[in-house]
Amino acid sequence: MARARLARGLGLALAGLALTALFSLWLLPWDRYRGFAERELSRATGAAVRVGSVGPALGRGLAVLRLRDVEVAFEGGRRLAISELRVRPALSTSWLRLEPALRVLAASEAGALDGTCWLGERVGFAGDVEDLALELLPLEDVAAGLALRGRADLSLDLASDAAGLAGEVELAVREGSVAFPPYGLPIPFASARGSLALAPERGLAIELLELEDPGRFSVRASGTIGASPSPELSPLDLSARVEVLDPALRSLFSQVLALDAGGNADLRLTGTLGAPILR
Repeated sequence: MARARLARGLGLALAGLALTALFSLWLLPWDRYRGFAERELSRATGAAVRVGSVGPALGRGLAVLRLRDVEVAFEGGRRLAISELRVRPALSTSWLRLEPALRVLAASEAGALDGTCWLGERVGFAGDVEDLALELLPLEDVAAGLALRGRADLSLDLASDAAGLAGEVELAVREGSVAFPPYGLPIPFASARGSLALAPERGLAIELLELEDPGRFSVRASGTIGASPSPELSPLDLSARVEVLDPALRSLFSQVLALDAGGNADLRLTGTLGAPILR
């Protein structure tokens, strides 16, 4: 009985301490940290960031820092509105190496993000992006005339250090379209999937990229977009197999590609992102 009373008393005491800590957390002057959050996010993104409010929340029993109505203004006039951004310490062994790990969840008009961010000499992110609006990506900064539309789900495992960005990306796109320079004519497709790998010394390796519109056409491509100080000068070495099933589309594709009698063509894209050469 004495042990039971002791255990009960200890439990009540710990519960009281936890509630006191929780109430103290809620009573902190969180709005004073808004300026700090804006400065740090601006430094990390290279854009002007405005935070509507900063406050606490609970997530899986842990304290969470919640930022609401975050507006990010990039150079060139592009803007991103994030309705809610949640950050909390992540369970990771990286803390033992004095490298903080943060669980980050965000919701915006451009999509939703859920993953873990590692801070230290090598900054990294592993997680998922869902329902990403491809038309909001700054592709014009990379290759003039390249345009994507549709919604994408991505699985990311990326890290960045002094050498550059490295890692892997898996993507799946639905109901999209793509326009390649210098032709500019949007090509709609029902679905696309791809496996990409990044490395500072060799750029972007497209291990597999498939676009398909059942009953109309399909494209399967692979190759590399080489590393370069200027994105427009990045060398291309891409190979693709195009199969056009729709007779109406064959007349359109044949203006650019040498299709065989079955509506198929093998092509290669060389040159640079700024000046691609189709063979």
